[in-house]
Amino acid sequence: MAIFDIDCSERQDLDLCEGLGIGYNELTIDDPKFGKVVTYVADAGSIDVSLLPVDWYKEYVLLGCEYNRFPRDYVERFRAVPSCVDSDEMRSQAEWRVIEEIRNST
Repeated sequence: MAIFDIDCSERQDLDLCEGLGIGYNELTIDDPKFGKVVTYVADAGSIDVSLLPVDWYKEYVLLGCEYNRFPRDYVERFRAVPSCVDSDEMRSQAEWRVIEEIRNST
């Protein structure tokens, strides 16, 4: 698990990016080390198991897993999840550029 501390002024933007109220709900959990933390959980009716993550999104998740030193078996299971190429070529190119910047900065 990775927990991030954000400034209250950033919360509205994060809620918007995460789709709060549009397929996702907020869930507060009590972590023994950090106390109350908030996460986003998909509405059961909004989950479409036939969809695949786009390749660049999957790469962001893998980079995050590795950066946060998630267990190797977890990372490998996620790495095995199939992905698809983003049909929005401009968005895809922009995201892959960011990924390369992240790789080059570590």
